[in-house]
Amino acid sequence: RSAARVRAAAERAGRDPDRIEIHATVIVAPDRPANEIVGARGLGYLLVTGLGESIVAVNEWDPAELAAIRAHDRFAGLAYHQLKSVPAAELAVASEQLPQHWLTGGAAVGTAGECAARIDDFLDAGATHVLLHGLDHEGTAHLMAAYRARTGGA
Repeated sequence: RSAARVRAAAERAGRDPDRIEIHATVIVAPDRPANEIVGARGLGYLLVTGLGESIVAVNEWDPAELAAIRAHDRFAGLAYHQLKSVPAAELAVASEQLPQHWLTGGAAVGTAGECAARIDDFLDAGATHVLLHGLDHEGTAHLMAAYRARTGGA
């Protein structure tokens, strides 16, 4: 949906829509519990003033859901630099209060092979680049091996 919007805007502005680069930012958790990586990182983004509102607006989600999680006793009133010190495990647990499609829509979870397939979903939807977040070295190695196997080494 975002790629179509960007390309339509480019065309309205007189630019060649096929020359527009679209970067999809994807939180990736191969062979890990989804909320451990996706929940913690996703909620962290949503808690940042301005960023959370932008994510909610562009996805046409209910801003009341964002307000509810921000009112959580653990996060209410915390400034950005204070949010960075909240342990990932706490963010992961709290993320379970969010609508799960908020976390899974911009994520690749499951086996390394399932994550590789999900990356292709973003490319098929019009992304020209995929930025991977949340991976450690081992997860990166497993994901890249699965992706190479999926694409024949590309």
